[in-house]
Amino acid sequence: MRVEGVVYKVYTRDFRGKSSHTIKIDGNDTWFRAGAKRYAGIAESGNRVAFDAEPNPGREDAKITSDVVLAKAAPAAAPSTPYAAGGDRNNSIIYQSSRKDALALVALLAQTGALKLPAAQAAKAGAVEAALDRYTALFFDDVSTLGAVVREAEGTGDGAAESEDEADEDDGE
Repeated sequence: MRVEGVVYKVYTRDFRGKSSHTIKIDGNDTWFRAGAKRYAGIAESGNRVAFDAEPNPGREDAKITSDVVLAKAAPAAAPSTPYAAGGDRNNSIIYQSSRKDALALVALLAQTGALKLPAAQAAKAGAVEAALDRYTALFFDDVSTLGAVVREAEGTGDGAAESEDEADEDDGE
């Protein structure tokens, strides 16, 4: 099967003096086993990757059967002006917007204590940068895949955001 998505995390486990690597793709319940291959610089949190994998029957994992490569976001709709023919301008705008939204989300998560930061002061910047990169990649990916729209249409949105009016109606006010 062909797998494409945003890397959530790469797990490394040492066993009998050898390292084994597993890739977790955001939104996918399957664990993808890479074995001894780390794919450093490619399979990193927030990167969009593609590879072939063979599922293990009766298990929630699959063995990666091809090289892991960086994947490009799905192409945007046909441009309406000659300037946008390359798509670079459009991707730049989407990236800037995704980065701005990720900054706002990370700030909110940190402010509410929902973003767990390491105790060491020096490590906090790295944790915030990693979260910012991850959410930027997720927001950027959502634009090309209409992720939020699809989740809502499928009824898999979390529905956690309830307005005060809806809360008041539930209370009978």
